Amino acid sequence: MARIALQDSKSTQNLDEFRSRYGTARPPFPRRPPVITGGPAPRPVSIHAGTPSADPGARQVVGAVAAILVLLTLAGHAVFGGSASVLTTPIARAATPSTVERPNPAVPSPVPEPSIVSRTSTEVVDFPWLTTLSGGRPATWSCGPIGYRLVSTGAPAGADQLVSEAFARIAAVSGYQFRRDTPVAGPPVADDGYPGIEVSWVSARDFPGVFSNGAIGVGGARSSDSTLISGYARILREWSGSGGMDFSARGAGPVLLHELGHALGLSHTDDRAAIMYPTDVGATTWSPKEQAALRYLRQSCS
Repeated sequence: MARIALQDSKSTQNLDEFRSRYGTARPPFPRRPPVITGGPAPRPVSIHAGTPSADPGARQVVGAVAAILVLLTLAGHAVFGGSASVLTTPIARAATPSTVERPNPAVPSPVPEPSIVSRTSTEVVDFPWLTTLSGGRPATWSCGPIGYRLVSTGAPAGADQLVSEAFARIAAVSGYQFRRDTPVAGPPVADDGYPGIEVSWVSARDFPGVFSNGAIGVGGARSSDSTLISGYARILREWSGSGGMDFSARGAGPVLLHELGHALGLSHTDDRAAIMYPTDVGATTWSPKEQAALRYLRQSCS
């Protein structure tokens, strides 16, 4: 690369000033430093043991060489206008500890959240409102299809279709398999030995101890060892909505779903938006938690 000479007037003037100021010879260095009188003695500088001290002549030579180097550096700066590069050593700084964000502990909600666990790629939910047996494990049906049937005596028109629709809705969210058996006629009994879930519309006088507290339906199941073997869902005929053959807030469908939930192993929840809330407040379909609980019961079948 070609070198570029700087010939402007400012550079020439600076060089003339430099020569007039530094062109004279520097006075010789004294052979020994002046004696300091008064005040505290100067603090000695420690040198490495065994290193001989330089004589005055050597100090003069070193000082002259240093002065020449300074003059040459200043002359080059004046001629070429460059700035001297300064090498700096970075200052070591104490490492600032990194800030670790710790989430605040979650405030428990009034309704306990089910914890979801993966078991062989299948969602399993520890639902807190399950009917449990003496050993603490949830009560479940066998893994095969569960039979159901309607007691036609006392049932309103359209009850057979409503019952089939209710079981279909449960199967759609849970994975349960149900088998419709032929409806039967006869007086309602507490236990007729049917190995499935029996649905009936009954009068309060048939079960006075059950419907004396204002209940409009009742459901449950019986178990043998650790397996549920028979269940029931009974709707009160005297209730004003017992003849509503639909799943609206005023129909019998949501109440039937509630009682079938008991027959499958669900207990009451304190979630007012859920089917399994103990009072009929207008819920018409299973909540997400209830759907997860039904799936859990199905996957825990015996």
